[in-house]
Amino acid sequence: MAEAKTERKFTQNKIFYDSLLENGKKLTDSATPEQIAYLAQSRKILYESPPEKIYEDEMGANLTNMPILPGTHPFLYCRMRRGGRGYYGYSTKEEMGVLNKTETAPKMFKNFIGGNDSPIDAYTISPSLQFVGTEARWLQSEGWQECWVGSNPYNYSSYDLILIFIKNTKEFPLTRTFYRYLSCDSVNADYTSASAYVGTPNEVNDKRDSISSIEWVQVHTKSADSNGEEASFAITIPAGKTIALLFNSCSNYYHNNSNYGHLTFFSAIGIYDFGKFLTEGLEVDHERTLKALQHKTINIYEIWR
Repeated sequence: MAEAKTERKFTQNKIFYDSLLENGKKLTDSATPEQIAYLAQSRKILYESPPEKIYEDEMGANLTNMPILPGTHPFLYCRMRRGGRGYYGYSTKEEMGVLNKTETAPKMFKNFIGGNDSPIDAYTISPSLQFVGTEARWLQSEGWQECWVGSNPYNYSSYDLILIFIKNTKEFPLTRTFYRYLSCDSVNADYTSASAYVGTPNEVNDKRDSISSIEWVQVHTKSADSNGEEASFAITIPAGKTIALLFNSCSNYYHNNSNYGHLTFFSAIGIYDFGKFLTEGLEVDHERTLKALQHKTINIYEIWR
């Protein structure tokens, strides 16, 4: 009888992913005999098993994605356009409303999970999985022109979103400072201000089946600033829970070429000094990050289940 194969979990404390890649077959001179033996066994497992069978701890045996490399922290990013584009301009404020209000946070979150039923707002950059290292930065900036037809095109501009799931593995609350870089519109601070929100489930991760609601709290807001901002803010993660950290940055209208009917916009958003925030007891929740990208629903709490 053939020996039954068992699935093996690769943890970030044991495996050297780089050495499993094609260009990692040559081990460094600093590798110990134990490391060499482990890597040889790991490569054998990798070649014998399809990629979807190699997964990370706590991510489940049915995961079809390749594992996320240790030290590489995933998050979600997208850009939304308010009230159409081009000929229609940025013509409405009613769909998303004022961004600088707590009740807007779940609406922005739903842009990632397909739950925003706005007939007007649309993606200009659809939700994607991005990564930031402990010591590295992730910065996004872009400039573009829009046709100037319609009302208030600079008051109700497009906005960028970042969504990060942070898990507290300790048995007590942890308060840490989070750092970011952003830029927002300089005309209408109510509708184009940059803000940060924390969504907290009503139950701990060990009782995920009982999670039925997410409470949102605004932890930072910045009125309009045409030069952008480097901001920091403190957040508290309850014991045993995963919180959603959501923040937005609005595009900055900075030029009007009336001769050609064009408006010029600039957008910037990013993360830096992530290692100062992600200290002992905190980790990025990979499972919920991938679920928010793939599972489409109108119910936010389902992402935590």
